[in-house]
Amino acid sequence: MGPIALFIGAGIGMGLGLPILLAYTLGGGIGGALLGIVQWRTIHSLSPFAKFWPIAQAISWLLGMILYALSIGFILILGLIIGIISGGLLYFIERDNAKKKQSYNTAVAIMISMLLSIL
Repeated sequence: MGPIALFIGAGIGMGLGLPILLAYTLGGGIGGALLGIVQWRTIHSLSPFAKFWPIAQAISWLLGMILYALSIGFILILGLIIGIISGGLLYFIERDNAKKKQSYNTAVAIMISMLLSIL
């Protein structure tokens, strides 16, 4: 779902005649938000911090796609940005959830949602 939304957003931006940087930014924001919403459906009951997940995904993909449009080491930079933002938020979700003794369930839920969001 994430890559499809990313390409749809970028296609809309290019179809509107936006410069490539803005088109990719639009694609990253839309794709990241949709990806985050799909994943949030799995993790929302685990922690109050989960409510920030779609926003964090939208921001991380938006920033990553700006760097992609500027052609600055796409894979490395995109992975770093998404990893820092997503991983930072997952730390708070897991820390809060660990108090409820559901660490294993959290890890499984997050892994499943991420795998499903790729489709």
